[in-house]
Amino acid sequence: MTDSPGDWLFEAFSGQLDQKWKGYRHLYSNTKGTAYEKAFREFLQSYFKNQFQLRTKAAVVDKDLKCFELFNFQSGEDEIDIVGTFKQSKPEVVFETDVGTGTMSWVPYDGVAFVCEIKSNLTSSSLTEDLKKLSKIRRLETAPNRFKNKQEGDFDVEEPLRCLIYDTEEIKDGTLHEKLHEFIEEWHILLIVESNTILINTSLVPYTSIFQPSSEDFIHEDLPEEFREWMELESREMAEADDSKLLSFYHGLFHFVMCVSYSTPDPQTVYTVWVLDNLRPKPYKVNFKAKTEFDDSSSIL
Repeated sequence: MTDSPGDWLFEAFSGQLDQKWKGYRHLYSNTKGTAYEKAFREFLQSYFKNQFQLRTKAAVVDKDLKCFELFNFQSGEDEIDIVGTFKQSKPEVVFETDVGTGTMSWVPYDGVAFVCEIKSNLTSSSLTEDLKKLSKIRRLETAPNRFKNKQEGDFDVEEPLRCLIYDTEEIKDGTLHEKLHEFIEEWHILLIVESNTILINTSLVPYTSIFQPSSEDFIHEDLPEEFREWMELESREMAEADDSKLLSFYHGLFHFVMCVSYSTPDPQTVYTVWVLDNLRPKPYKVNFKAKTEFDDSSSIL
């Protein structure tokens, strides 16, 4: 196969992604405790500022208020490192409460496009901890009709993407593989920035179908016939094995931008009002006439 005339531009863009991350990482290197969260938020902001609001160290509140059963918010350990919410959220509301010695931000889960847990180093223990947190987040549900007039995409993921971001890694491939398969329903994307590697969950992310030769979405129609036959055979064999549940790619930052772009829906409006409705006190006093006082004569709903 000959080189594509666009190869140089792809390499230039991939290099730009890498340099941009390194620049933001250096910028926030002296920020205690939140360096990587702020650096990656700025990285995402440079590409998605018109689509998402990006917040660090925020909590999510779901329509059924199940979050209060699953998370211990008083400890602050269940804050999410980065929460990306749709700018079309209606209403676009952020709750702020005093917790312990600081202020905690809450956003309605119905308005969330993706969440990211971020650490400086990928180890077996850090991965297990992060996957358990994503497991809690997966148990939250969004309203089935949260999107209004959504433009249908071929690779949309209806639930918020659950992403894991690590700057470096100190974990054996076998351990990484086993952990990710043990929690295969909990995560969508895992990115290791230093090695420029991304792992994508094929069972949850339709975007991966363009890299699977047996799929109708496979993009390399110009491959030589003998190479295509070999890849189709490989794909069929993988489809019968557990390994088919995830794919690893080089150019990790590039594929992360691609995957978020392809996988997040493009709605006209995202309704978050059900959270507000379920937060109101119950029972609720109401007057069935013009009256400005609410007392024992008011009806209770």
